[in-house]
Amino acid sequence: VRHLEPLFESCLPIERLIKEDAGVFLVGCATFSRTGFHSISCMGVAIDHHASVEEGSLAGYIDAEAPASTLLVYRLMKTMNIIPTKEDVEWLMLGFCSDTGFFRHLSVTAAPYMHDVGELLSYGISVEQIYEKIEGRFSLESRRYTGSLISHCQVYANGQLIMVVEDHWDVNLDRDAASIYRLLLSVEDVEIVMIMRRKDNGYLSLIHISEPTRLDVI
Repeated sequence: VRHLEPLFESCLPIERLIKEDAGVFLVGCATFSRTGFHSISCMGVAIDHHASVEEGSLAGYIDAEAPASTLLVYRLMKTMNIIPTKEDVEWLMLGFCSDTGFFRHLSVTAAPYMHDVGELLSYGISVEQIYEKIEGRFSLESRRYTGSLISHCQVYANGQLIMVVEDHWDVNLDRDAASIYRLLLSVEDVEIVMIMRRKDNGYLSLIHISEPTRLDVI
């Protein structure tokens, strides 16, 4: 997706948004804090499939039973009689495949959305090519770094929790979080995988955490 970088702003054009009486859609989350931007005084609407409701969450189209936010976007497009291009469909399907781990993380609540997935596939897109976009972009150095993180992971809570710690100077290395989750969650008895980053002051900050099941991490 790096070729799309020129289409994105490095900061929110607040003055233009206010002047043009515009609004902001947050897709895949419901709070400005998760975007790295501060909340602004303009209309904001969330399109999200996550169940958690945080302080400062925006109202909008939120469906915790949907397997991916891109399917909610697709349903909105259909409601508004917007016909997507093939490229639009490829990006919508990429979001679905990424969120569901290529169908691995689907639950029974996703059943009503499989018709939407079938409609997207009918546009003639290649799931194989989408897989290559997601899984085929890593360098050998990245794979070695990911393997190093896994080999130095720490185990807690009688084997139910695994913590992976990366140092702050490794921030520019391309860590494959999806592979870390997939490999470590397949370990017997493991419920949660956390990826932490060690800061300059020695403290750890949480970067990623897998969906918890029965283990209380509070």
